[in-house]
Amino acid sequence: MQVYNKSNSITVKTLLLFSIVLFLAYLPVSSFLYFIKNDAFNGYFPPRFFMSESIHAGYLPLWNPYINFGFPQYGDMSGGYWSPVTWLIAATTGYNAYTFTLEILLYILAGGIGMFKLASLWSNNKSVCRIAGISFMCSGFNIGHLQHVNWLSGISILTWCIYYFLKLQKEGSLKYILINALIFYLFVSAAHPTLIIIAFYFFTGMILFTYFKNDLQEGWKVKPGAFLKSLLLLAVILLVVSSGMIFSYLDIIPHFVRGDKLDITTSVLNNAEILSWTSILMPFSTVKNATLSATDPSMRNHYMGLVILIFILYGLFTKKTKCQWFFIINGVIFLLLSTGGVFKMIAHYVLPMMSYIRLNGIFSGISIICFILFALIESNKHLAGDQPSLKNLQRIYIILSIILISCIVAGIAFSILYKQSIFFNRGDHSALSFAKRVVDSITFYDTLWIQGSIQLILLMCIMHFLKRKKFRPLVYFCIADLVIASLLNIPFTGAGKASVADVQQVLNKSPAGIPIPVVQSINNIDTLTAAENGLTGHWSMYNKQPGVVKEIPYPITLKNSKKYFDTIASVPGLSYMQNSLLFLKSNANTLQNKNIDSYDPGKISFNYKSVGNETMVLQQNYYPYWFYDDGKKISPVAREGINFIGIPLKKGPNKITVFFNPAKIKIAMLVSFISFCILIVAIVFLRKRI
Repeated sequence: MQVYNKSNSITVKTLLLFSIVLFLAYLPVSSFLYFIKNDAFNGYFPPRFFMSESIHAGYLPLWNPYINFGFPQYGDMSGGYWSPVTWLIAATTGYNAYTFTLEILLYILAGGIGMFKLASLWSNNKSVCRIAGISFMCSGFNIGHLQHVNWLSGISILTWCIYYFLKLQKEGSLKYILINALIFYLFVSAAHPTLIIIAFYFFTGMILFTYFKNDLQEGWKVKPGAFLKSLLLLAVILLVVSSGMIFSYLDIIPHFVRGDKLDITTSVLNNAEILSWTSILMPFSTVKNATLSATDPSMRNHYMGLVILIFILYGLFTKKTKCQWFFIINGVIFLLLSTGGVFKMIAHYVLPMMSYIRLNGIFSGISIICFILFALIESNKHLAGDQPSLKNLQRIYIILSIILISCIVAGIAFSILYKQSIFFNRGDHSALSFAKRVVDSITFYDTLWIQGSIQLILLMCIMHFLKRKKFRPLVYFCIADLVIASLLNIPFTGAGKASVADVQQVLNKSPAGIPIPVVQSINNIDTLTAAENGLTGHWSMYNKQPGVVKEIPYPITLKNSKKYFDTIASVPGLSYMQNSLLFLKSNANTLQNKNIDSYDPGKISFNYKSVGNETMVLQQNYYPYWFYDDGKKISPVAREGINFIGIPLKKGPNKITVFFNPAKIKIAMLVSFISFCILIVAIVFLRKRI
C-alpha cells in the first residue's frame, strides 16, 4: 500500500472546508431552524437525557425508572451508554436539544474526515481525498438515516477503524495495536449492534484477503505471522476494554424482547429495495416514489455524488487493482444483502449472527464506503494518466445524459398530463408556509424533472474538468452537487417541521434533578399534548414520575414488562394504574408515596407502620439485581404479579431501603473504565516517544 504522509495530515484548510460543507449540506438542522425528527428525539435522546440528569444529580445511571416501569440502563444497546462520547457530553454540558443535535453533526464530520484519511492511503492528491471525504459525509446513507443516531455514529467511526486497521497491517507496531483497540472500542460502544455484526464480516474478509493474497497494493507485503500476533493482542485488549459492555449485553439478552433470533419472515423486512438503486443518480426521486417502493424513505438513498458515480462506472471497464476487486466485490455483496429477499434469506440460514439483523438497510452503509474507495482509487489512476480515459468518459457522459434527459421529459410530461405537480397546488402561498407547502405537495413527477435538470447541468461541468484532469475546481462542483442533493432530501428524511428551540421548550418543562415521586396514582401522572409528545417522545420519559398508563414504544423492552402490558390490554382489571409507585397489596387504594424518605433512580427508602404482616408493592419491573434492606439483613426482592417488586413488611414500624445493585456489572464497568484510561495514557506515551 502506498502511504502518502503529506496527504495524511488534516490541515486547518481541510477541516474548515469540511465544516463549511457540513453546515451548508445540513443547513435545516445545522442552523437549528428544524429539529431532527422521529427516532432521534423519540428513541435515542431519552436515555442520554436520563444519563445526563442522573450524573448531574450525583447518581450512577444503572437503572432507568422512567421508561415502561424501568429497565437496566447499562443494557440499552441503542442509547450509547458505553460510549465515552456519551459520558463526556452527559457529564459536562449535559444533554439538551442543542448538544444532541451538535453531537449528531460532529459524528458526520468525523466520518468525512475519516474517509479523507482513508483516501490518503491511495492518493497523494488532496483534491481527490477531499472529494472522497465530502462524498461520504453527504452520502445518501447519512442523509437518509439522519434520525438513526447509532447508525451514523457507527458508520462514521468505522472509516477510522478501516484506516487504522490498514496501518496496523502495514506496520504492526504496538502504537497501532493500541490505537486500533481505542478506535474499535469507540465503534462498538457507539454503533448499532447490527453494524457491529456487519463490520465483523467485513474485517474478517479483509483479514482473509490480505493473508492469502499477501498484498493489497504493489509494494506492500504483509508478514502473516507478525500480523496474526498483532490481531491476537488487539483482540485481547479490546475484550478487556469492552468487558463492561459485553457483560451488560449478556446480562440483559435473556430478559428483553429483542434478544431472540428473528424468524425468516421478519429477517427479510426493512430493506433497501432494488428499485431504490435509482438514487445513485437521482436521489431526490426516491422521496416520493411510494407507489414504486414500499420501503421506508430512510432506506432508499444510496447517493455518493456524480464524481464517485462516474468513476465507479469508469472502473468497471478498466483493469482493476487487487484492492479495487476487494472493495467492489464487498460493495456489491453488502448492497445485495441490503435488499433483503433471497440474499438475506441465504445469509439468515448460513452465516452466524445474521438471523439477529432486522434492519437490512444498514448493509448499504458498508457498500457506500466500499464504492467510494473503489472510485477514489480509479480517480487516482485517471489523474496519473494510467488509463485511456477520454473515450470511456465520453461514453459514460452520453449514457448518463440520455437517462437524465429522459427523466426530465417524462417528469414534465406526466406532471402536465396527470396534473400532479407542485404548480397545481392552490394552497397558502405565504412566505412562512412555502417550505411546508413544497414538501407536502411536491410529486414524484416533480422530483424527476427537478433532479434531472440539476444533474444534467452538474454533469456537463464535472465532465469538462474531468477530461482536463483538473481536480481542484472539481472539488467545488462536487460540493455543489452533494449540498444540493442533501438539501433536497433532508426535509423528507431528517428534518422535522418544528425548530430545535421548540423541542427545547418542551424539555424545559422537565423537573430538575431526580425528585421524589409525588403522591398520586399512575393514572394521574401529568402528560403533554400529542403534538408535544411528537417532538420529544412520550412525556413519561421526561416527567421524572415512575409509571406509565400504557406501553411506550422503545427498543429495550423487558419480557415481563411486555407481558404485563399485553395482559392488562386484554384484562383491564389486572392493572395497578389506580395505585401509586408504592402501595400495599392488601389495601391497593392507599397511596403510599408520602412514606418515601429518599429516592434516586435505583434506590428508594420508605417507612411504614404495619398492623400485621403485609406486602408493599413497588411498581418497577422485577429484575434479578433488586434487593431490600430492612435494617437487619439484605435480601433479594420477590416478584409481585407479572412484573412488579414485592417487599415483605413485618408488624410494627418498618424502615426499608430497596435498591438495584448489579455487582458483577459494576466490577466489569470498573475494569472497562480503568483499562480505557490506561489505554489512553499508553497511546499518548508511545506517540511522544516515537
